[in-house]
Amino acid sequence: MQRRDLGEIIGRYVYTRRVYSAHSSTYIKYNEECLLSSGELFSKLSSIYDRLGIEPLDEYEIDVMVKLPKSPNPIFREWWHETRIRKIDEKPVVMKIDKLVGYIERDVVLATKPWMRSFEVEPGNKVVISPCVPLPSTAYSFR
Repeated sequence: MQRRDLGEIIGRYVYTRRVYSAHSSTYIKYNEECLLSSGELFSKLSSIYDRLGIEPLDEYEIDVMVKLPKSPNPIFREWWHETRIRKIDEKPVVMKIDKLVGYIERDVVLATKPWMRSFEVEPGNKVVISPCVPLPSTAYSFR
């Protein structure tokens, strides 16, 4: 059996999406800090947990790491931060106009208002999303 390097596995599961606020009354129930994603993106991210044998929080939410490369705040631009992402039934998209192709649908993630405030995000900013893999609970003693 071939073993895979954890860094290689995580490296293949880094996604960049634009983030927009979840204004709709459909999402009013999500009042805590979290991202909302399509089932497709959620499945891609959660498959890393399956490969490593890590039990997810539940079938609709997982912890992920995020970085905001265009943020004016260097704390969010240069460091990874843990947050929660939830699966929603519909696929959040924005329509872009390309002069050659016409309309193009872009897959995005939605964010609750508390999440947008906490991470100092403007609608349309890029967010880099990666699985959050906990470190093994091995105790080291230095003597």
